[in-house]
Amino acid sequence: MTPADLGDAASLKVGQLVIAVSNPLGLSGSVTAGAVSGLRRSVPVWSGRNRRMIEDVIQTDATLNPGSSGGALAGR
Repeated sequence: MTPADLGDAASLKVGQLVIAVSNPLGLSGSVTAGAVSGLRRSVPVWSGRNRRMIEDVIQTDATLNPGSSGGALAGR
């Protein structure tokens, strides 16, 4: 087997096909596919009354299960 080359998120384009790999809520090997639907998004996150922004988010239309965020995203 040959290791996969690491990509550069800066080269992603809206419409590009991607595969998301994760372990939602302890389930192993969850894989889903979709397309990049937005780049450099900002997402508000609330913790009680405190709000912060997560910047430079890649948005996809791949169906993700609760607990899937932060998993690997592969594109070609």
